[in-house]
Amino acid sequence: MTRTAPGPLRLEPPGSEDLDAMLAALGFDRPRPVLTLIGGAARLDPALAEPLGALLRALVPRLDALGTRVIDGGTDCGVMAQMGRARAACHARFPLLGVAPRATVAPHGTTRAEPNHSHLILTPGAHWGDESPWIRRISALLAGPRPRLTLAVGGGEITRLDLELALAEPAPLLLLAGSGGSTEALLARWHRGGLEHRAAIEALDLAAPATTLAARIAARLAA
Repeated sequence: MTRTAPGPLRLEPPGSEDLDAMLAALGFDRPRPVLTLIGGAARLDPALAEPLGALLRALVPRLDALGTRVIDGGTDCGVMAQMGRARAACHARFPLLGVAPRATVAPHGTTRAEPNHSHLILTPGAHWGDESPWIRRISALLAGPRPRLTLAVGGGEITRLDLELALAEPAPLLLLAGSGGSTEALLARWHRGGLEHRAAIEALDLAAPATTLAARIAARLAA
């Protein structure tokens, strides 16, 4: 475990058993609600920045009050940057864990970590998407029997992979309508009746008031 100041505490587990031990040593063996945020990184539509930022700033105090743990990709772009900045702007204390392949993030790679995350978990792998199964494992590990859900915002091919993994789980999946990309494609598939096997899907309209959306997400985590 290492920390670069300022910035998140870095964990570089060589394997899943090492990850479990590292998280337990940090006190994450006590179950808490978990929100996993997936979606657009470099390709996030700039027009989404304002409404998404408003949503996250409305949501962050609620996450703090619930003691939620939040997981995302941890890099300084797209939805991950928005979440980190919202957490900092609201002076929130909840753990915000970024998960990325070790070889992609500086100093091993060229991508910058978002500095307002509390933790950065660098998983084995050299390509984006290698971290996706780890995100699901970490989410389940941190939540235990407590509520956990995934919020999807826009995104490309890696988000599509994250969504397919999320669909394989019983945890609720919230899709932000109006965010485009892979999230919008899955929404269209859902509306066509292509996901009858997956009851726990909910569409949230990005055009709705931020406080309304934040309250609906928080209610899922508090259930």
